[in-house]
Amino acid sequence: MRAIILAAGVGTRLGPLGKVTSKAALPLLGKALITRVYESMVGLVDSVVVVVNPADEHIQKVLTTDPWNTRSVEIAFQIEPLGSADALRVALPMIDGPSMVTACDNLMSGDYLRAFIEYFRSEQLDALVGVARVPQDVESPSSIVSLDESGAVKTIIEKPKSSQRLSETMALPLYAFKSSFFAELSELQRSERNEYEIPLAIQNLINRGGEVRGFLAHDRITINSPKEYLFAVQRVLDEAGSVQVHPGAILAQDSELRAPVFIEDKAVICSNAIVGPHAYIMSGSHVGSKAVVSYSIVFRGSEIRSKQI
Repeated sequence: MRAIILAAGVGTRLGPLGKVTSKAALPLLGKALITRVYESMVGLVDSVVVVVNPADEHIQKVLTTDPWNTRSVEIAFQIEPLGSADALRVALPMIDGPSMVTACDNLMSGDYLRAFIEYFRSEQLDALVGVARVPQDVESPSSIVSLDESGAVKTIIEKPKSSQRLSETMALPLYAFKSSFFAELSELQRSERNEYEIPLAIQNLINRGGEVRGFLAHDRITINSPKEYLFAVQRVLDEAGSVQVHPGAILAQDSELRAPVFIEDKAVICSNAIVGPHAYIMSGSHVGSKAVVSYSIVFRGSEIRSKQI
């Protein structure tokens, strides 16, 4: 099975973060988000295709540095942001069999992905969709699905209006497809948002009698906004539960680190500074003397000024 990672989106919902980096290259404790997505698939797929925007300098830099330049990865280019199905369509020349498709901002555990692939194969489905319960604080899920008692997907709607809220189950940007599904892309029409969307192609498949089911995820990390990014960083810090400092970081002997903390290369922590808990200090940033940084992300090259007492 081949995996396709869709990483050509512009990430407008990231707000000011999108001016610092593209979504796929967003750092998550020393690794770009797309790198973490890739690593979750290691050993589960035979090869990987990454779809990117050729104008995205941030992702280009990630994909040409270690460890990406030693991996067997093919690159496809989506020049215009015409939707997820269009991004998948540009990868078609590299697809020759059943494939798993995921977005670069959708991080699942390797155990879930293994079970997802095994279920798709054992049930001989035309398509499988990752699904999750809509979080209580989400008023407008990115997609919505209705399932019957067997788990079959009956309806899938991208960016639903309030009147289209058919259930409390949302579709994740994670799919597995038989190769026959890709014929749907050639006949796909643009949505009312003027985009070619994978959920619309799936709905067309269902309407033609294809067997599509949902596979429930109880846990995941998705980053579409600054709030979700902060949550993702806090969660990964919690999972580590320790103080992690790159050997190239510069720490004053009387600085104090409170776990969980992650400090990257070339970061400077000055005298009597307190860093943590839940602090992510990126490369090249500077935490001044007596400064206190907790429950925070300090971006590359940023300065936290010394505290004057």
